[in-house]
Amino acid sequence: MIESKNIYLKPVTEEDRDYFISIYSNDYLLRGVTNPLSLNFCSELFDEALLKKNGKGQKKLIYIIINKKTKENMGCIGLTWGQDSDTCVELGVIITQRYHKKNIAENASLLLMKHAFTHLKILNLFALTNAKNIAVNRVIKKVGFIKSEEYFDTESDQMRFKWNITPETLNPDF
Repeated sequence: MIESKNIYLKPVTEEDRDYFISIYSNDYLLRGVTNPLSLNFCSELFDEALLKKNGKGQKKLIYIIINKKTKENMGCIGLTWGQDSDTCVELGVIITQRYHKKNIAENASLLLMKHAFTHLKILNLFALTNAKNIAVNRVIKKVGFIKSEEYFDTESDQMRFKWNITPETLNPDF
């Protein structure tokens, strides 16, 4: 478990299946991120999270974001390793609507980023965002990611941004 003053990140367990699926199948939460995911696909994603790897054999760590005071689930956050690198890892986060605009995404991202750089010895984190998703792009920039690429994604038929952050560019005072 990874924790800060107000939240903690708990690795997913079988007991989290319904919550995980409710997050990843929620059209509202996924708007501007990806197309809606089917319940079957969400269940497969969860199985990958339990195995700590995805269908391509890439390492994957998924955590539930939990409010320390109320013990309420607030979202999911995770890391997915690339096929070609053990040190360049994707960070992704989804926050339930109730906790939007409460700095939960920022706090959970910083908590996991610090853990990744310090304990997992990751040298570079990246995030992929929809160019039109202003809120997500604002959060990513706020926690210190630097936009490194703009490209057209033919799969989603949308402009996307790639953001990067390293231990050296992480703001220790956030």
